[in-house]
Amino acid sequence: MAAPRLSILPFLQSWDAPQGRLTVNLLLVPVGDPAQPLGPPTAPAFQGTALRLAAHISDDPGRVATLADVPAGPQLVDLAPPPDQAALFDWLRAEFKLTQPETVHVRSDDFRLRKYLPLSYRRSHGFVAPKTPLASIDDTYHCLLKCPPPPARPTPPETDEMSWGEGFAVLLRQPPVARAAGLIHTVTIDLPEPAPGQAHPGGWLFFSLAAGHPFAAEAAADPGWAKLYATRLPRLDRAEPRPVFTATLFPVAADAAAAAGLGPLDQVFPEAAVFDDGFAKIVHARQPIHADGSAEDAAGGPPLRLDPGIQLAWDDEDTLVATNRAIGTEMDGSLPPEAPSAVFGYRIDVRAAGDAGWTSLQAVTSPGFAVGGAAIPGFDAEGIVEVHPMTVAGQFWLPVFFARWAGGSLVAPGDDEVLLRGPARTAALPYSGTGAGAVPLRYGRDYEFRVRLADTTGGGPAADADPVNPAAAPVARQAFRRMIPPGPVRSRDLDGAGAHTPRHFQIHRPRIGYPQAVFTGFPGAFDHLAAIGRANQGRPPAAWVVPDMPDPDADLLEIRVLVQAPRFDPAGGDAGFTLLYRTTRAFPALVDPAAPAVLDLTLDWVDCARLSDIAWPMDGGLPGAGPVVVPRGRNVRVLVRALGRADPGYFGSEAARLGSPGELWPGTVTVPLSPEPPLFAPTTDQERLASVFLQPEVPRAAETAVAAAQPGATKLMVTRLAAATGLVAEDGTLYGVPGRRTVFGCAGLKHHLAPDGGALTLTSPVELEQVWLNLVRLRLDRDWSWTGLSSPAVTVSRRVELLPIGQISTRSLGSISVDHAINGQALRAAPDRESLDLVFLDALEPPTGPDGHPYEVRLTYTLTARFDDGGTQSVEVETRLPVATAPKVAPKLVSAGHAFSDYTILGDYEATGRRRRMLWLEFEPDPARDPRDIIYARVLHHTPDPMLMPGWEPAADPAPYAGLDLDPEAVRVIRPGQGDDHAGLNAMQPLIKAVDSDVHYALPLPASLSSQSPELFGFFTYEFRVGHPQGTEAAPFWSTAQGRFGPALVIEGVQHPAPDLACAIRRTRAGITASAGYAVAVQDGRVMRIQPPNTEIWFVLYGRVMQADGQSWRNIQLDLRRAQPAPRRPTHGRPGAGYLGTHHLAPTGHAAWTTADIEARLAAFGFDEATPLTALAIELLPEPNGTFDAPLAGDLGQVRILRTSPLVAVGGGCCPPEV
Repeated sequence: MAAPRLSILPFLQSWDAPQGRLTVNLLLVPVGDPAQPLGPPTAPAFQGTALRLAAHISDDPGRVATLADVPAGPQLVDLAPPPDQAALFDWLRAEFKLTQPETVHVRSDDFRLRKYLPLSYRRSHGFVAPKTPLASIDDTYHCLLKCPPPPARPTPPETDEMSWGEGFAVLLRQPPVARAAGLIHTVTIDLPEPAPGQAHPGGWLFFSLAAGHPFAAEAAADPGWAKLYATRLPRLDRAEPRPVFTATLFPVAADAAAAAGLGPLDQVFPEAAVFDDGFAKIVHARQPIHADGSAEDAAGGPPLRLDPGIQLAWDDEDTLVATNRAIGTEMDGSLPPEAPSAVFGYRIDVRAAGDAGWTSLQAVTSPGFAVGGAAIPGFDAEGIVEVHPMTVAGQFWLPVFFARWAGGSLVAPGDDEVLLRGPARTAALPYSGTGAGAVPLRYGRDYEFRVRLADTTGGGPAADADPVNPAAAPVARQAFRRMIPPGPVRSRDLDGAGAHTPRHFQIHRPRIGYPQAVFTGFPGAFDHLAAIGRANQGRPPAAWVVPDMPDPDADLLEIRVLVQAPRFDPAGGDAGFTLLYRTTRAFPALVDPAAPAVLDLTLDWVDCARLSDIAWPMDGGLPGAGPVVVPRGRNVRVLVRALGRADPGYFGSEAARLGSPGELWPGTVTVPLSPEPPLFAPTTDQERLASVFLQPEVPRAAETAVAAAQPGATKLMVTRLAAATGLVAEDGTLYGVPGRRTVFGCAGLKHHLAPDGGALTLTSPVELEQVWLNLVRLRLDRDWSWTGLSSPAVTVSRRVELLPIGQISTRSLGSISVDHAINGQALRAAPDRESLDLVFLDALEPPTGPDGHPYEVRLTYTLTARFDDGGTQSVEVETRLPVATAPKVAPKLVSAGHAFSDYTILGDYEATGRRRRMLWLEFEPDPARDPRDIIYARVLHHTPDPMLMPGWEPAADPAPYAGLDLDPEAVRVIRPGQGDDHAGLNAMQPLIKAVDSDVHYALPLPASLSSQSPELFGFFTYEFRVGHPQGTEAAPFWSTAQGRFGPALVIEGVQHPAPDLACAIRRTRAGITASAGYAVAVQDGRVMRIQPPNTEIWFVLYGRVMQADGQSWRNIQLDLRRAQPAPRRPTHGRPGAGYLGTHHLAPTGHAAWTTADIEARLAAFGFDEATPLTALAIELLPEPNGTFDAPLAGDLGQVRILRTSPLVAVGGGCCPPEV
C-alpha cells in the first residue's frame, strides 16, 4: 500500500446547543507540492481543487470508529479553494527551498521524552507518585544539568532544504495564513435530533471523501490514499451549552481488525474525555528566587539579576505522555498507541486574585498584511504558547516550566518592551498584543492563572468560556513579591578621599532597571526607561545610558557601624568585624524618576575607652536623625545600604528588602582617642605583681649524691607557676584564664610565644628552678576592639636595689606586642571583652652584693605603653624580695669544753653558790662565710650513757636522721607589701656567739630540756648549720625557709654538763646523815633505774675555821665516806636486781657520822667541838678496772668525777633527839 497522499483531520470548535450544531475546523494536509497531481499524473492537484466531504457520526463513545462501523451520513460539506491559495504556495516556493522528500517519523527510544515534576506541580494537587515512568521527582534531571555534555551524535550536514510538509507547518503557525492557503476550513454539522429529554451520548466524528469527488479514481485504486482521523464527541445536551475541544485524534481504520493494529487506543480515551472542554486540569506557578531556574528551595542558587516574573506549567504528566506518544517509545521500549495529540499550543489567562473576569495574555489584533501576492485581511485572534522538548545531556526532556510571564503580552510585546529587554526588533510584527495591559504585573499583588488548549488549526475555547469537566487544580494562584533586593547606594565623600577623619557624605538612592522598576508600580517608570532606551538608539554603543531610575522602594538608608574584632574572635564573623549598632535615615521622597534623590550624612567621632561606656543609638524601627556617632580608637567600617519598607506582603523575604551593602570608604579608618584616657586599670600592687620561687622537685645536690632531672619537670614547674599566679597551664604552656584575653611577654627564660602573644611556652625546666619568676599583670582598661597601641605596644624595664647596701641596677627587659588577634583560651568560657590582660614574666637570679653575699631586694618594674599618636603612659609596681640563697659553707668544729659561771662563796664560807655551766664550741674561721650569718644547731638523736647501764646490751643504732623540718616551699609566692615572716627561723636553735670572739659559741640546751633534766646524763647527736639570722629594721635580713640554712655538720657524742648534784644534810644529837641522788639513764623518754647504781657518791665533811690572819674562813676536810645506796623497795613480784625500772625517783646514796665520830675527828685536828661543819657530795664514774680504795685521796688522779654538789652548811645540834 502506498503512503497516504491527503490527511483529513477534524477539530471541534464549538457547540450550538439550541441548534444542535457543531462547528468543526477541518485541516487538509496534502503530501508534496500542492500544485502537482496528488498521485498518478492524471490526478488533479490539491491546489485549486474543490473537495466534497461526507460526515461520519457515531453515537458509541466506547468503541473506536471505523469505516465499517460508521458509514457516511447524509451531511456533505463542500470545501472550495481560497482565491489566494496559489499565491501563498508560490510564496512558499520562492521563500524556501522545498526540495526535500517527504519522510515519515519513526518512533524510537532515541526520541523518548522525559520530564521533571517540580514541587509546584506536586503541591498543587493530591500528588502521590508519577503516573508514568517517563516522569521523575528525584535528582536525575538536576544531575544531568551538571553533567558534561556527552559526545555529540553524528548529525546530517546542515542544509537549507526542507520538505513541503515543513512548509505547510510554517503556514500553520499563522492560522489566518493557513486558512487563506486552503489548509484550514470551518464547517458546521448538525447532530441527529435526540429523543425528548435525551442528550447525544457522545461518540465519534470524522470526514471522508464523498462520492464523486475529484480524487475518486485514486481513492478507489488505493483505500489508504486518504488518511482519515476521528475526533471524540462528548455528551452533548441541547439544554447545556458547553465548550468542545479535540484533544486527541484517532486514526480511522477500515474495520476493527485494522484498528487493532494501531495499538491499544482505549488507553487514550481518558485523555480525549478529560480535555474535551479545552482547559488544562492542573495549573501551577511559581516565582523564581534564583537565577538558576532548576533551583526550587530558598537555600541555594545564584541571586537574580533581572526579575523573570512568574513561571507557569500545566498538566505536566499528561503533556509528557501525549507528546512522547507522537515521537518516542515507552520506557519498556514498546510503541505507544498511534493517536496523535491535537493540542498544538496553549493560551494563558490571568486575573488579579479575587476578580471574576479573565484577561487573555495572547490576544492580538491585526489590520491585515500581505504574504507574497496574497492579502491577509485584518483579524482579532489569540496567539499560542508552544511546548517543545529540549536536549539535556543527550536526552530529550520537556522543560520544567512551559511559560514565563513578565507582564504584558506573551506573544506580542510592544516595541519599547522589546527594546528594554534586548536588541530592538529588526522587522515589525504583523499584529500587536491587545488587552494584556489590563492586568499589570506588580509587586505585592496576587494573581490567578488558567490555561486554555489550542488545536493545530488555532481553534480552542474562547477567553470568555468556562470549563465544564472536573479538574484537580484548574486555577493557579501565585503571589508576586519583590525578590531582588535594592542595589548598592552611591556615596560621595565631601571631605575628600585624603581626609584623615571623614565626616560628610552624600548618599544617592540605588538605581533600578527594567523590568523591576515597572514592577514597583511607580508612576511614569516605564515611560522614563523607554525614553532612555529610544534615546540610546541614536547614540554609539559606548555612549549608551543605562535605562534605570532611583529605586522607589528604597525608602531608608541603613547605616551599620562596625568595629574590627581581634582575629579569630567569632564575634567578628567571617570578615572580622562586629556590629556596634545599626541606625537608619530616610531618603528624601522620590517624586520624579529623572530627579536625583540625595541624602546628606554626617559622622560624629567620639572618644571612649570601652565601647560599653557609650549609649549607642538603638534601632527602634523608625528612621533616626542627626549625625551618626562613630567611636575613635578602633578600626572602623561604616556600611550603608538601602532598605525597603518592612512589608512582607510586598517583599518576598527579609533579604529582598535589604540592599547590597557598600562602604563609606575603602578598608578601615582609625581615628585616635583625643586624649587617651588612663590605659591601666586601677588594680592593687598585689594584683599587679607576684614573685614566685620554685624549688626543684628532687632534693638539692647538697643533700643527695645524685640529683637527676625528672621526666615531666617542665610541665610540673609550669603548672606550679600557673597555680601560684592565677594562670592556666597545659602541656608546659601558660595561658590566661578562660574568658580573659591575655597577651604575654617574657625575659630571662627560653620561651616561645604564640603568634598572637596569647600563649607562653617555657622550654627549659632548669631555668624555672630557684630563680625569682616575677609575673607582672596589668589590666588594660580597653575593650578588645581598641587598636590605639603602636608596635611594640608596651616596653618593660626593671630596677633592682639591694638592701640595705643600696646598690642599684637598671635594665631594659624588652616589650610586649599587642596584635589584634586572640587565641582560643579567651573564648573557652563566657568571654569578657571589656578589658585585656598584659602579663610579663621576668626571671631574676637571686642577686648578690659586691661581697658575693645575698641581700634583700627592692624590685621595681616600669611598663610604658606607646600609642599610635606618639603619646605614652607608664605604670610602676614595686615589691621586696627575701634572700633565697642559702649559705654555701658548712661549719667545721675545732674544739669543745664547758664554760662555768663564777665561783661564789656564801656568808662566812658556810656554803657555795650553784654554778651555771654550758657547753662551748669552737669553729674554724671561714672567710667565705657571710659575717652576718650565725651558726644554728638542732638535736638529731639522744642516747643514754652506757656507763650508767652496767651489763646492759648496747642500744640499737638510731634510725636515719630526719631531715630539717622546714617548709618545703615548693612554690614561694611574694607579693608587694608582704613582710618578713621569719620562715624556717625556728627549725634550729641559734648558738650563742661569744662577745669577744667570732669562732666561739655556747650551745644552749634543747628547748624541751632544763639544766636539771636527767637526759643531760646521756649523749646527743647534733646537726650544725650556718644560717641567716633574724634581721632588724636597720639591718634587714628577710630569708625564705629553704634559703635560711646552709649544708650540715653532724657531730655525735655531744654531752652537755650534767644536772646539779644536791647534797642533803640532816644533823641530830646522834650524829650527821648525808644523802644525794645517783645519776640515772633516760632512754626514749623513760628514766632507767639500775640497782645497784653504777656510779659512786662520796661525801666530804669539813670543819670551818677562821684563817690565822683573821681575814677569812676556811673549810678543813675532816673525813670522807662512801655513800651506800638506799635499800631497794619491795618489787611485789617485779624483777629483782638489775631491773630496768621507769620510776622517776632517782636512787639515793647515804652516809652517816655519829656524834662521837665527829668529836673524834675535830679533836684530831685540835678543833673545838663547837666548830661549824660543812659538807659536799661528789659523784664518780665507774672505772673499767674496778674501784679504788681512796679515789678522792691518793687515787684522786685515777678517777673521773661526774659532778660535785655545792658546799652546804651542817646545821647546829638544835635538832630534837632521834626517836
